[in-house]
Amino acid sequence: PEASPSGARLAYVSAGAVVVRDLATGAERRWTTTAGGTASSLAWSADGTSLVWVRGGTQLVHVAVDTPGAQPQAVPGAVAGPGEQLFATLGLPGGLATVLAGGGPADGDPHRVTVAADLSVTRSSDSLSGGARDRAFDSAWAWGLRTDSHGNVRWSVGGGTGLVARGYTAADW
Repeated sequence: PEASPSGARLAYVSAGAVVVRDLATGAERRWTTTAGGTASSLAWSADGTSLVWVRGGTQLVHVAVDTPGAQPQAVPGAVAGPGEQLFATLGLPGGLATVLAGGGPADGDPHRVTVAADLSVTRSSDSLSGGARDRAFDSAWAWGLRTDSHGNVRWSVGGGTGLVARGYTAADW
């Protein structure tokens, strides 16, 4: 489940559908996800008007949740390459979302796929020396903690990195 930025709605996957529930009224909207695979890695856009998710591990999908009759649409260009999957989706301030693409959460050299508000897509490296095993970022991607393949916990702020501690894994934090 993923709470909207305002905390007023909850998005989740249930019985082959992405569901958005208004927490005050209990009203729900459902979008079927079976065409193209299961839904995972739900995230709200920073402004709370769109919901994004990974479909079938390979494609980023979005829907304008407040638009009557809106249907989920694949984001052109926000797809996994050969041997990749998409994971770890986050809403993006000033844009739609960013998602990691790679061999999976343990991939030492993933890429960040960023989708702007106009649905333009850019792809950039998201790795650290030693590989980036486990990730925890704030919703603006401004800072984060990563555990590399050597068990070192590193911080990341504004593109710079530094060592926090040695010998830790995601299970430790």
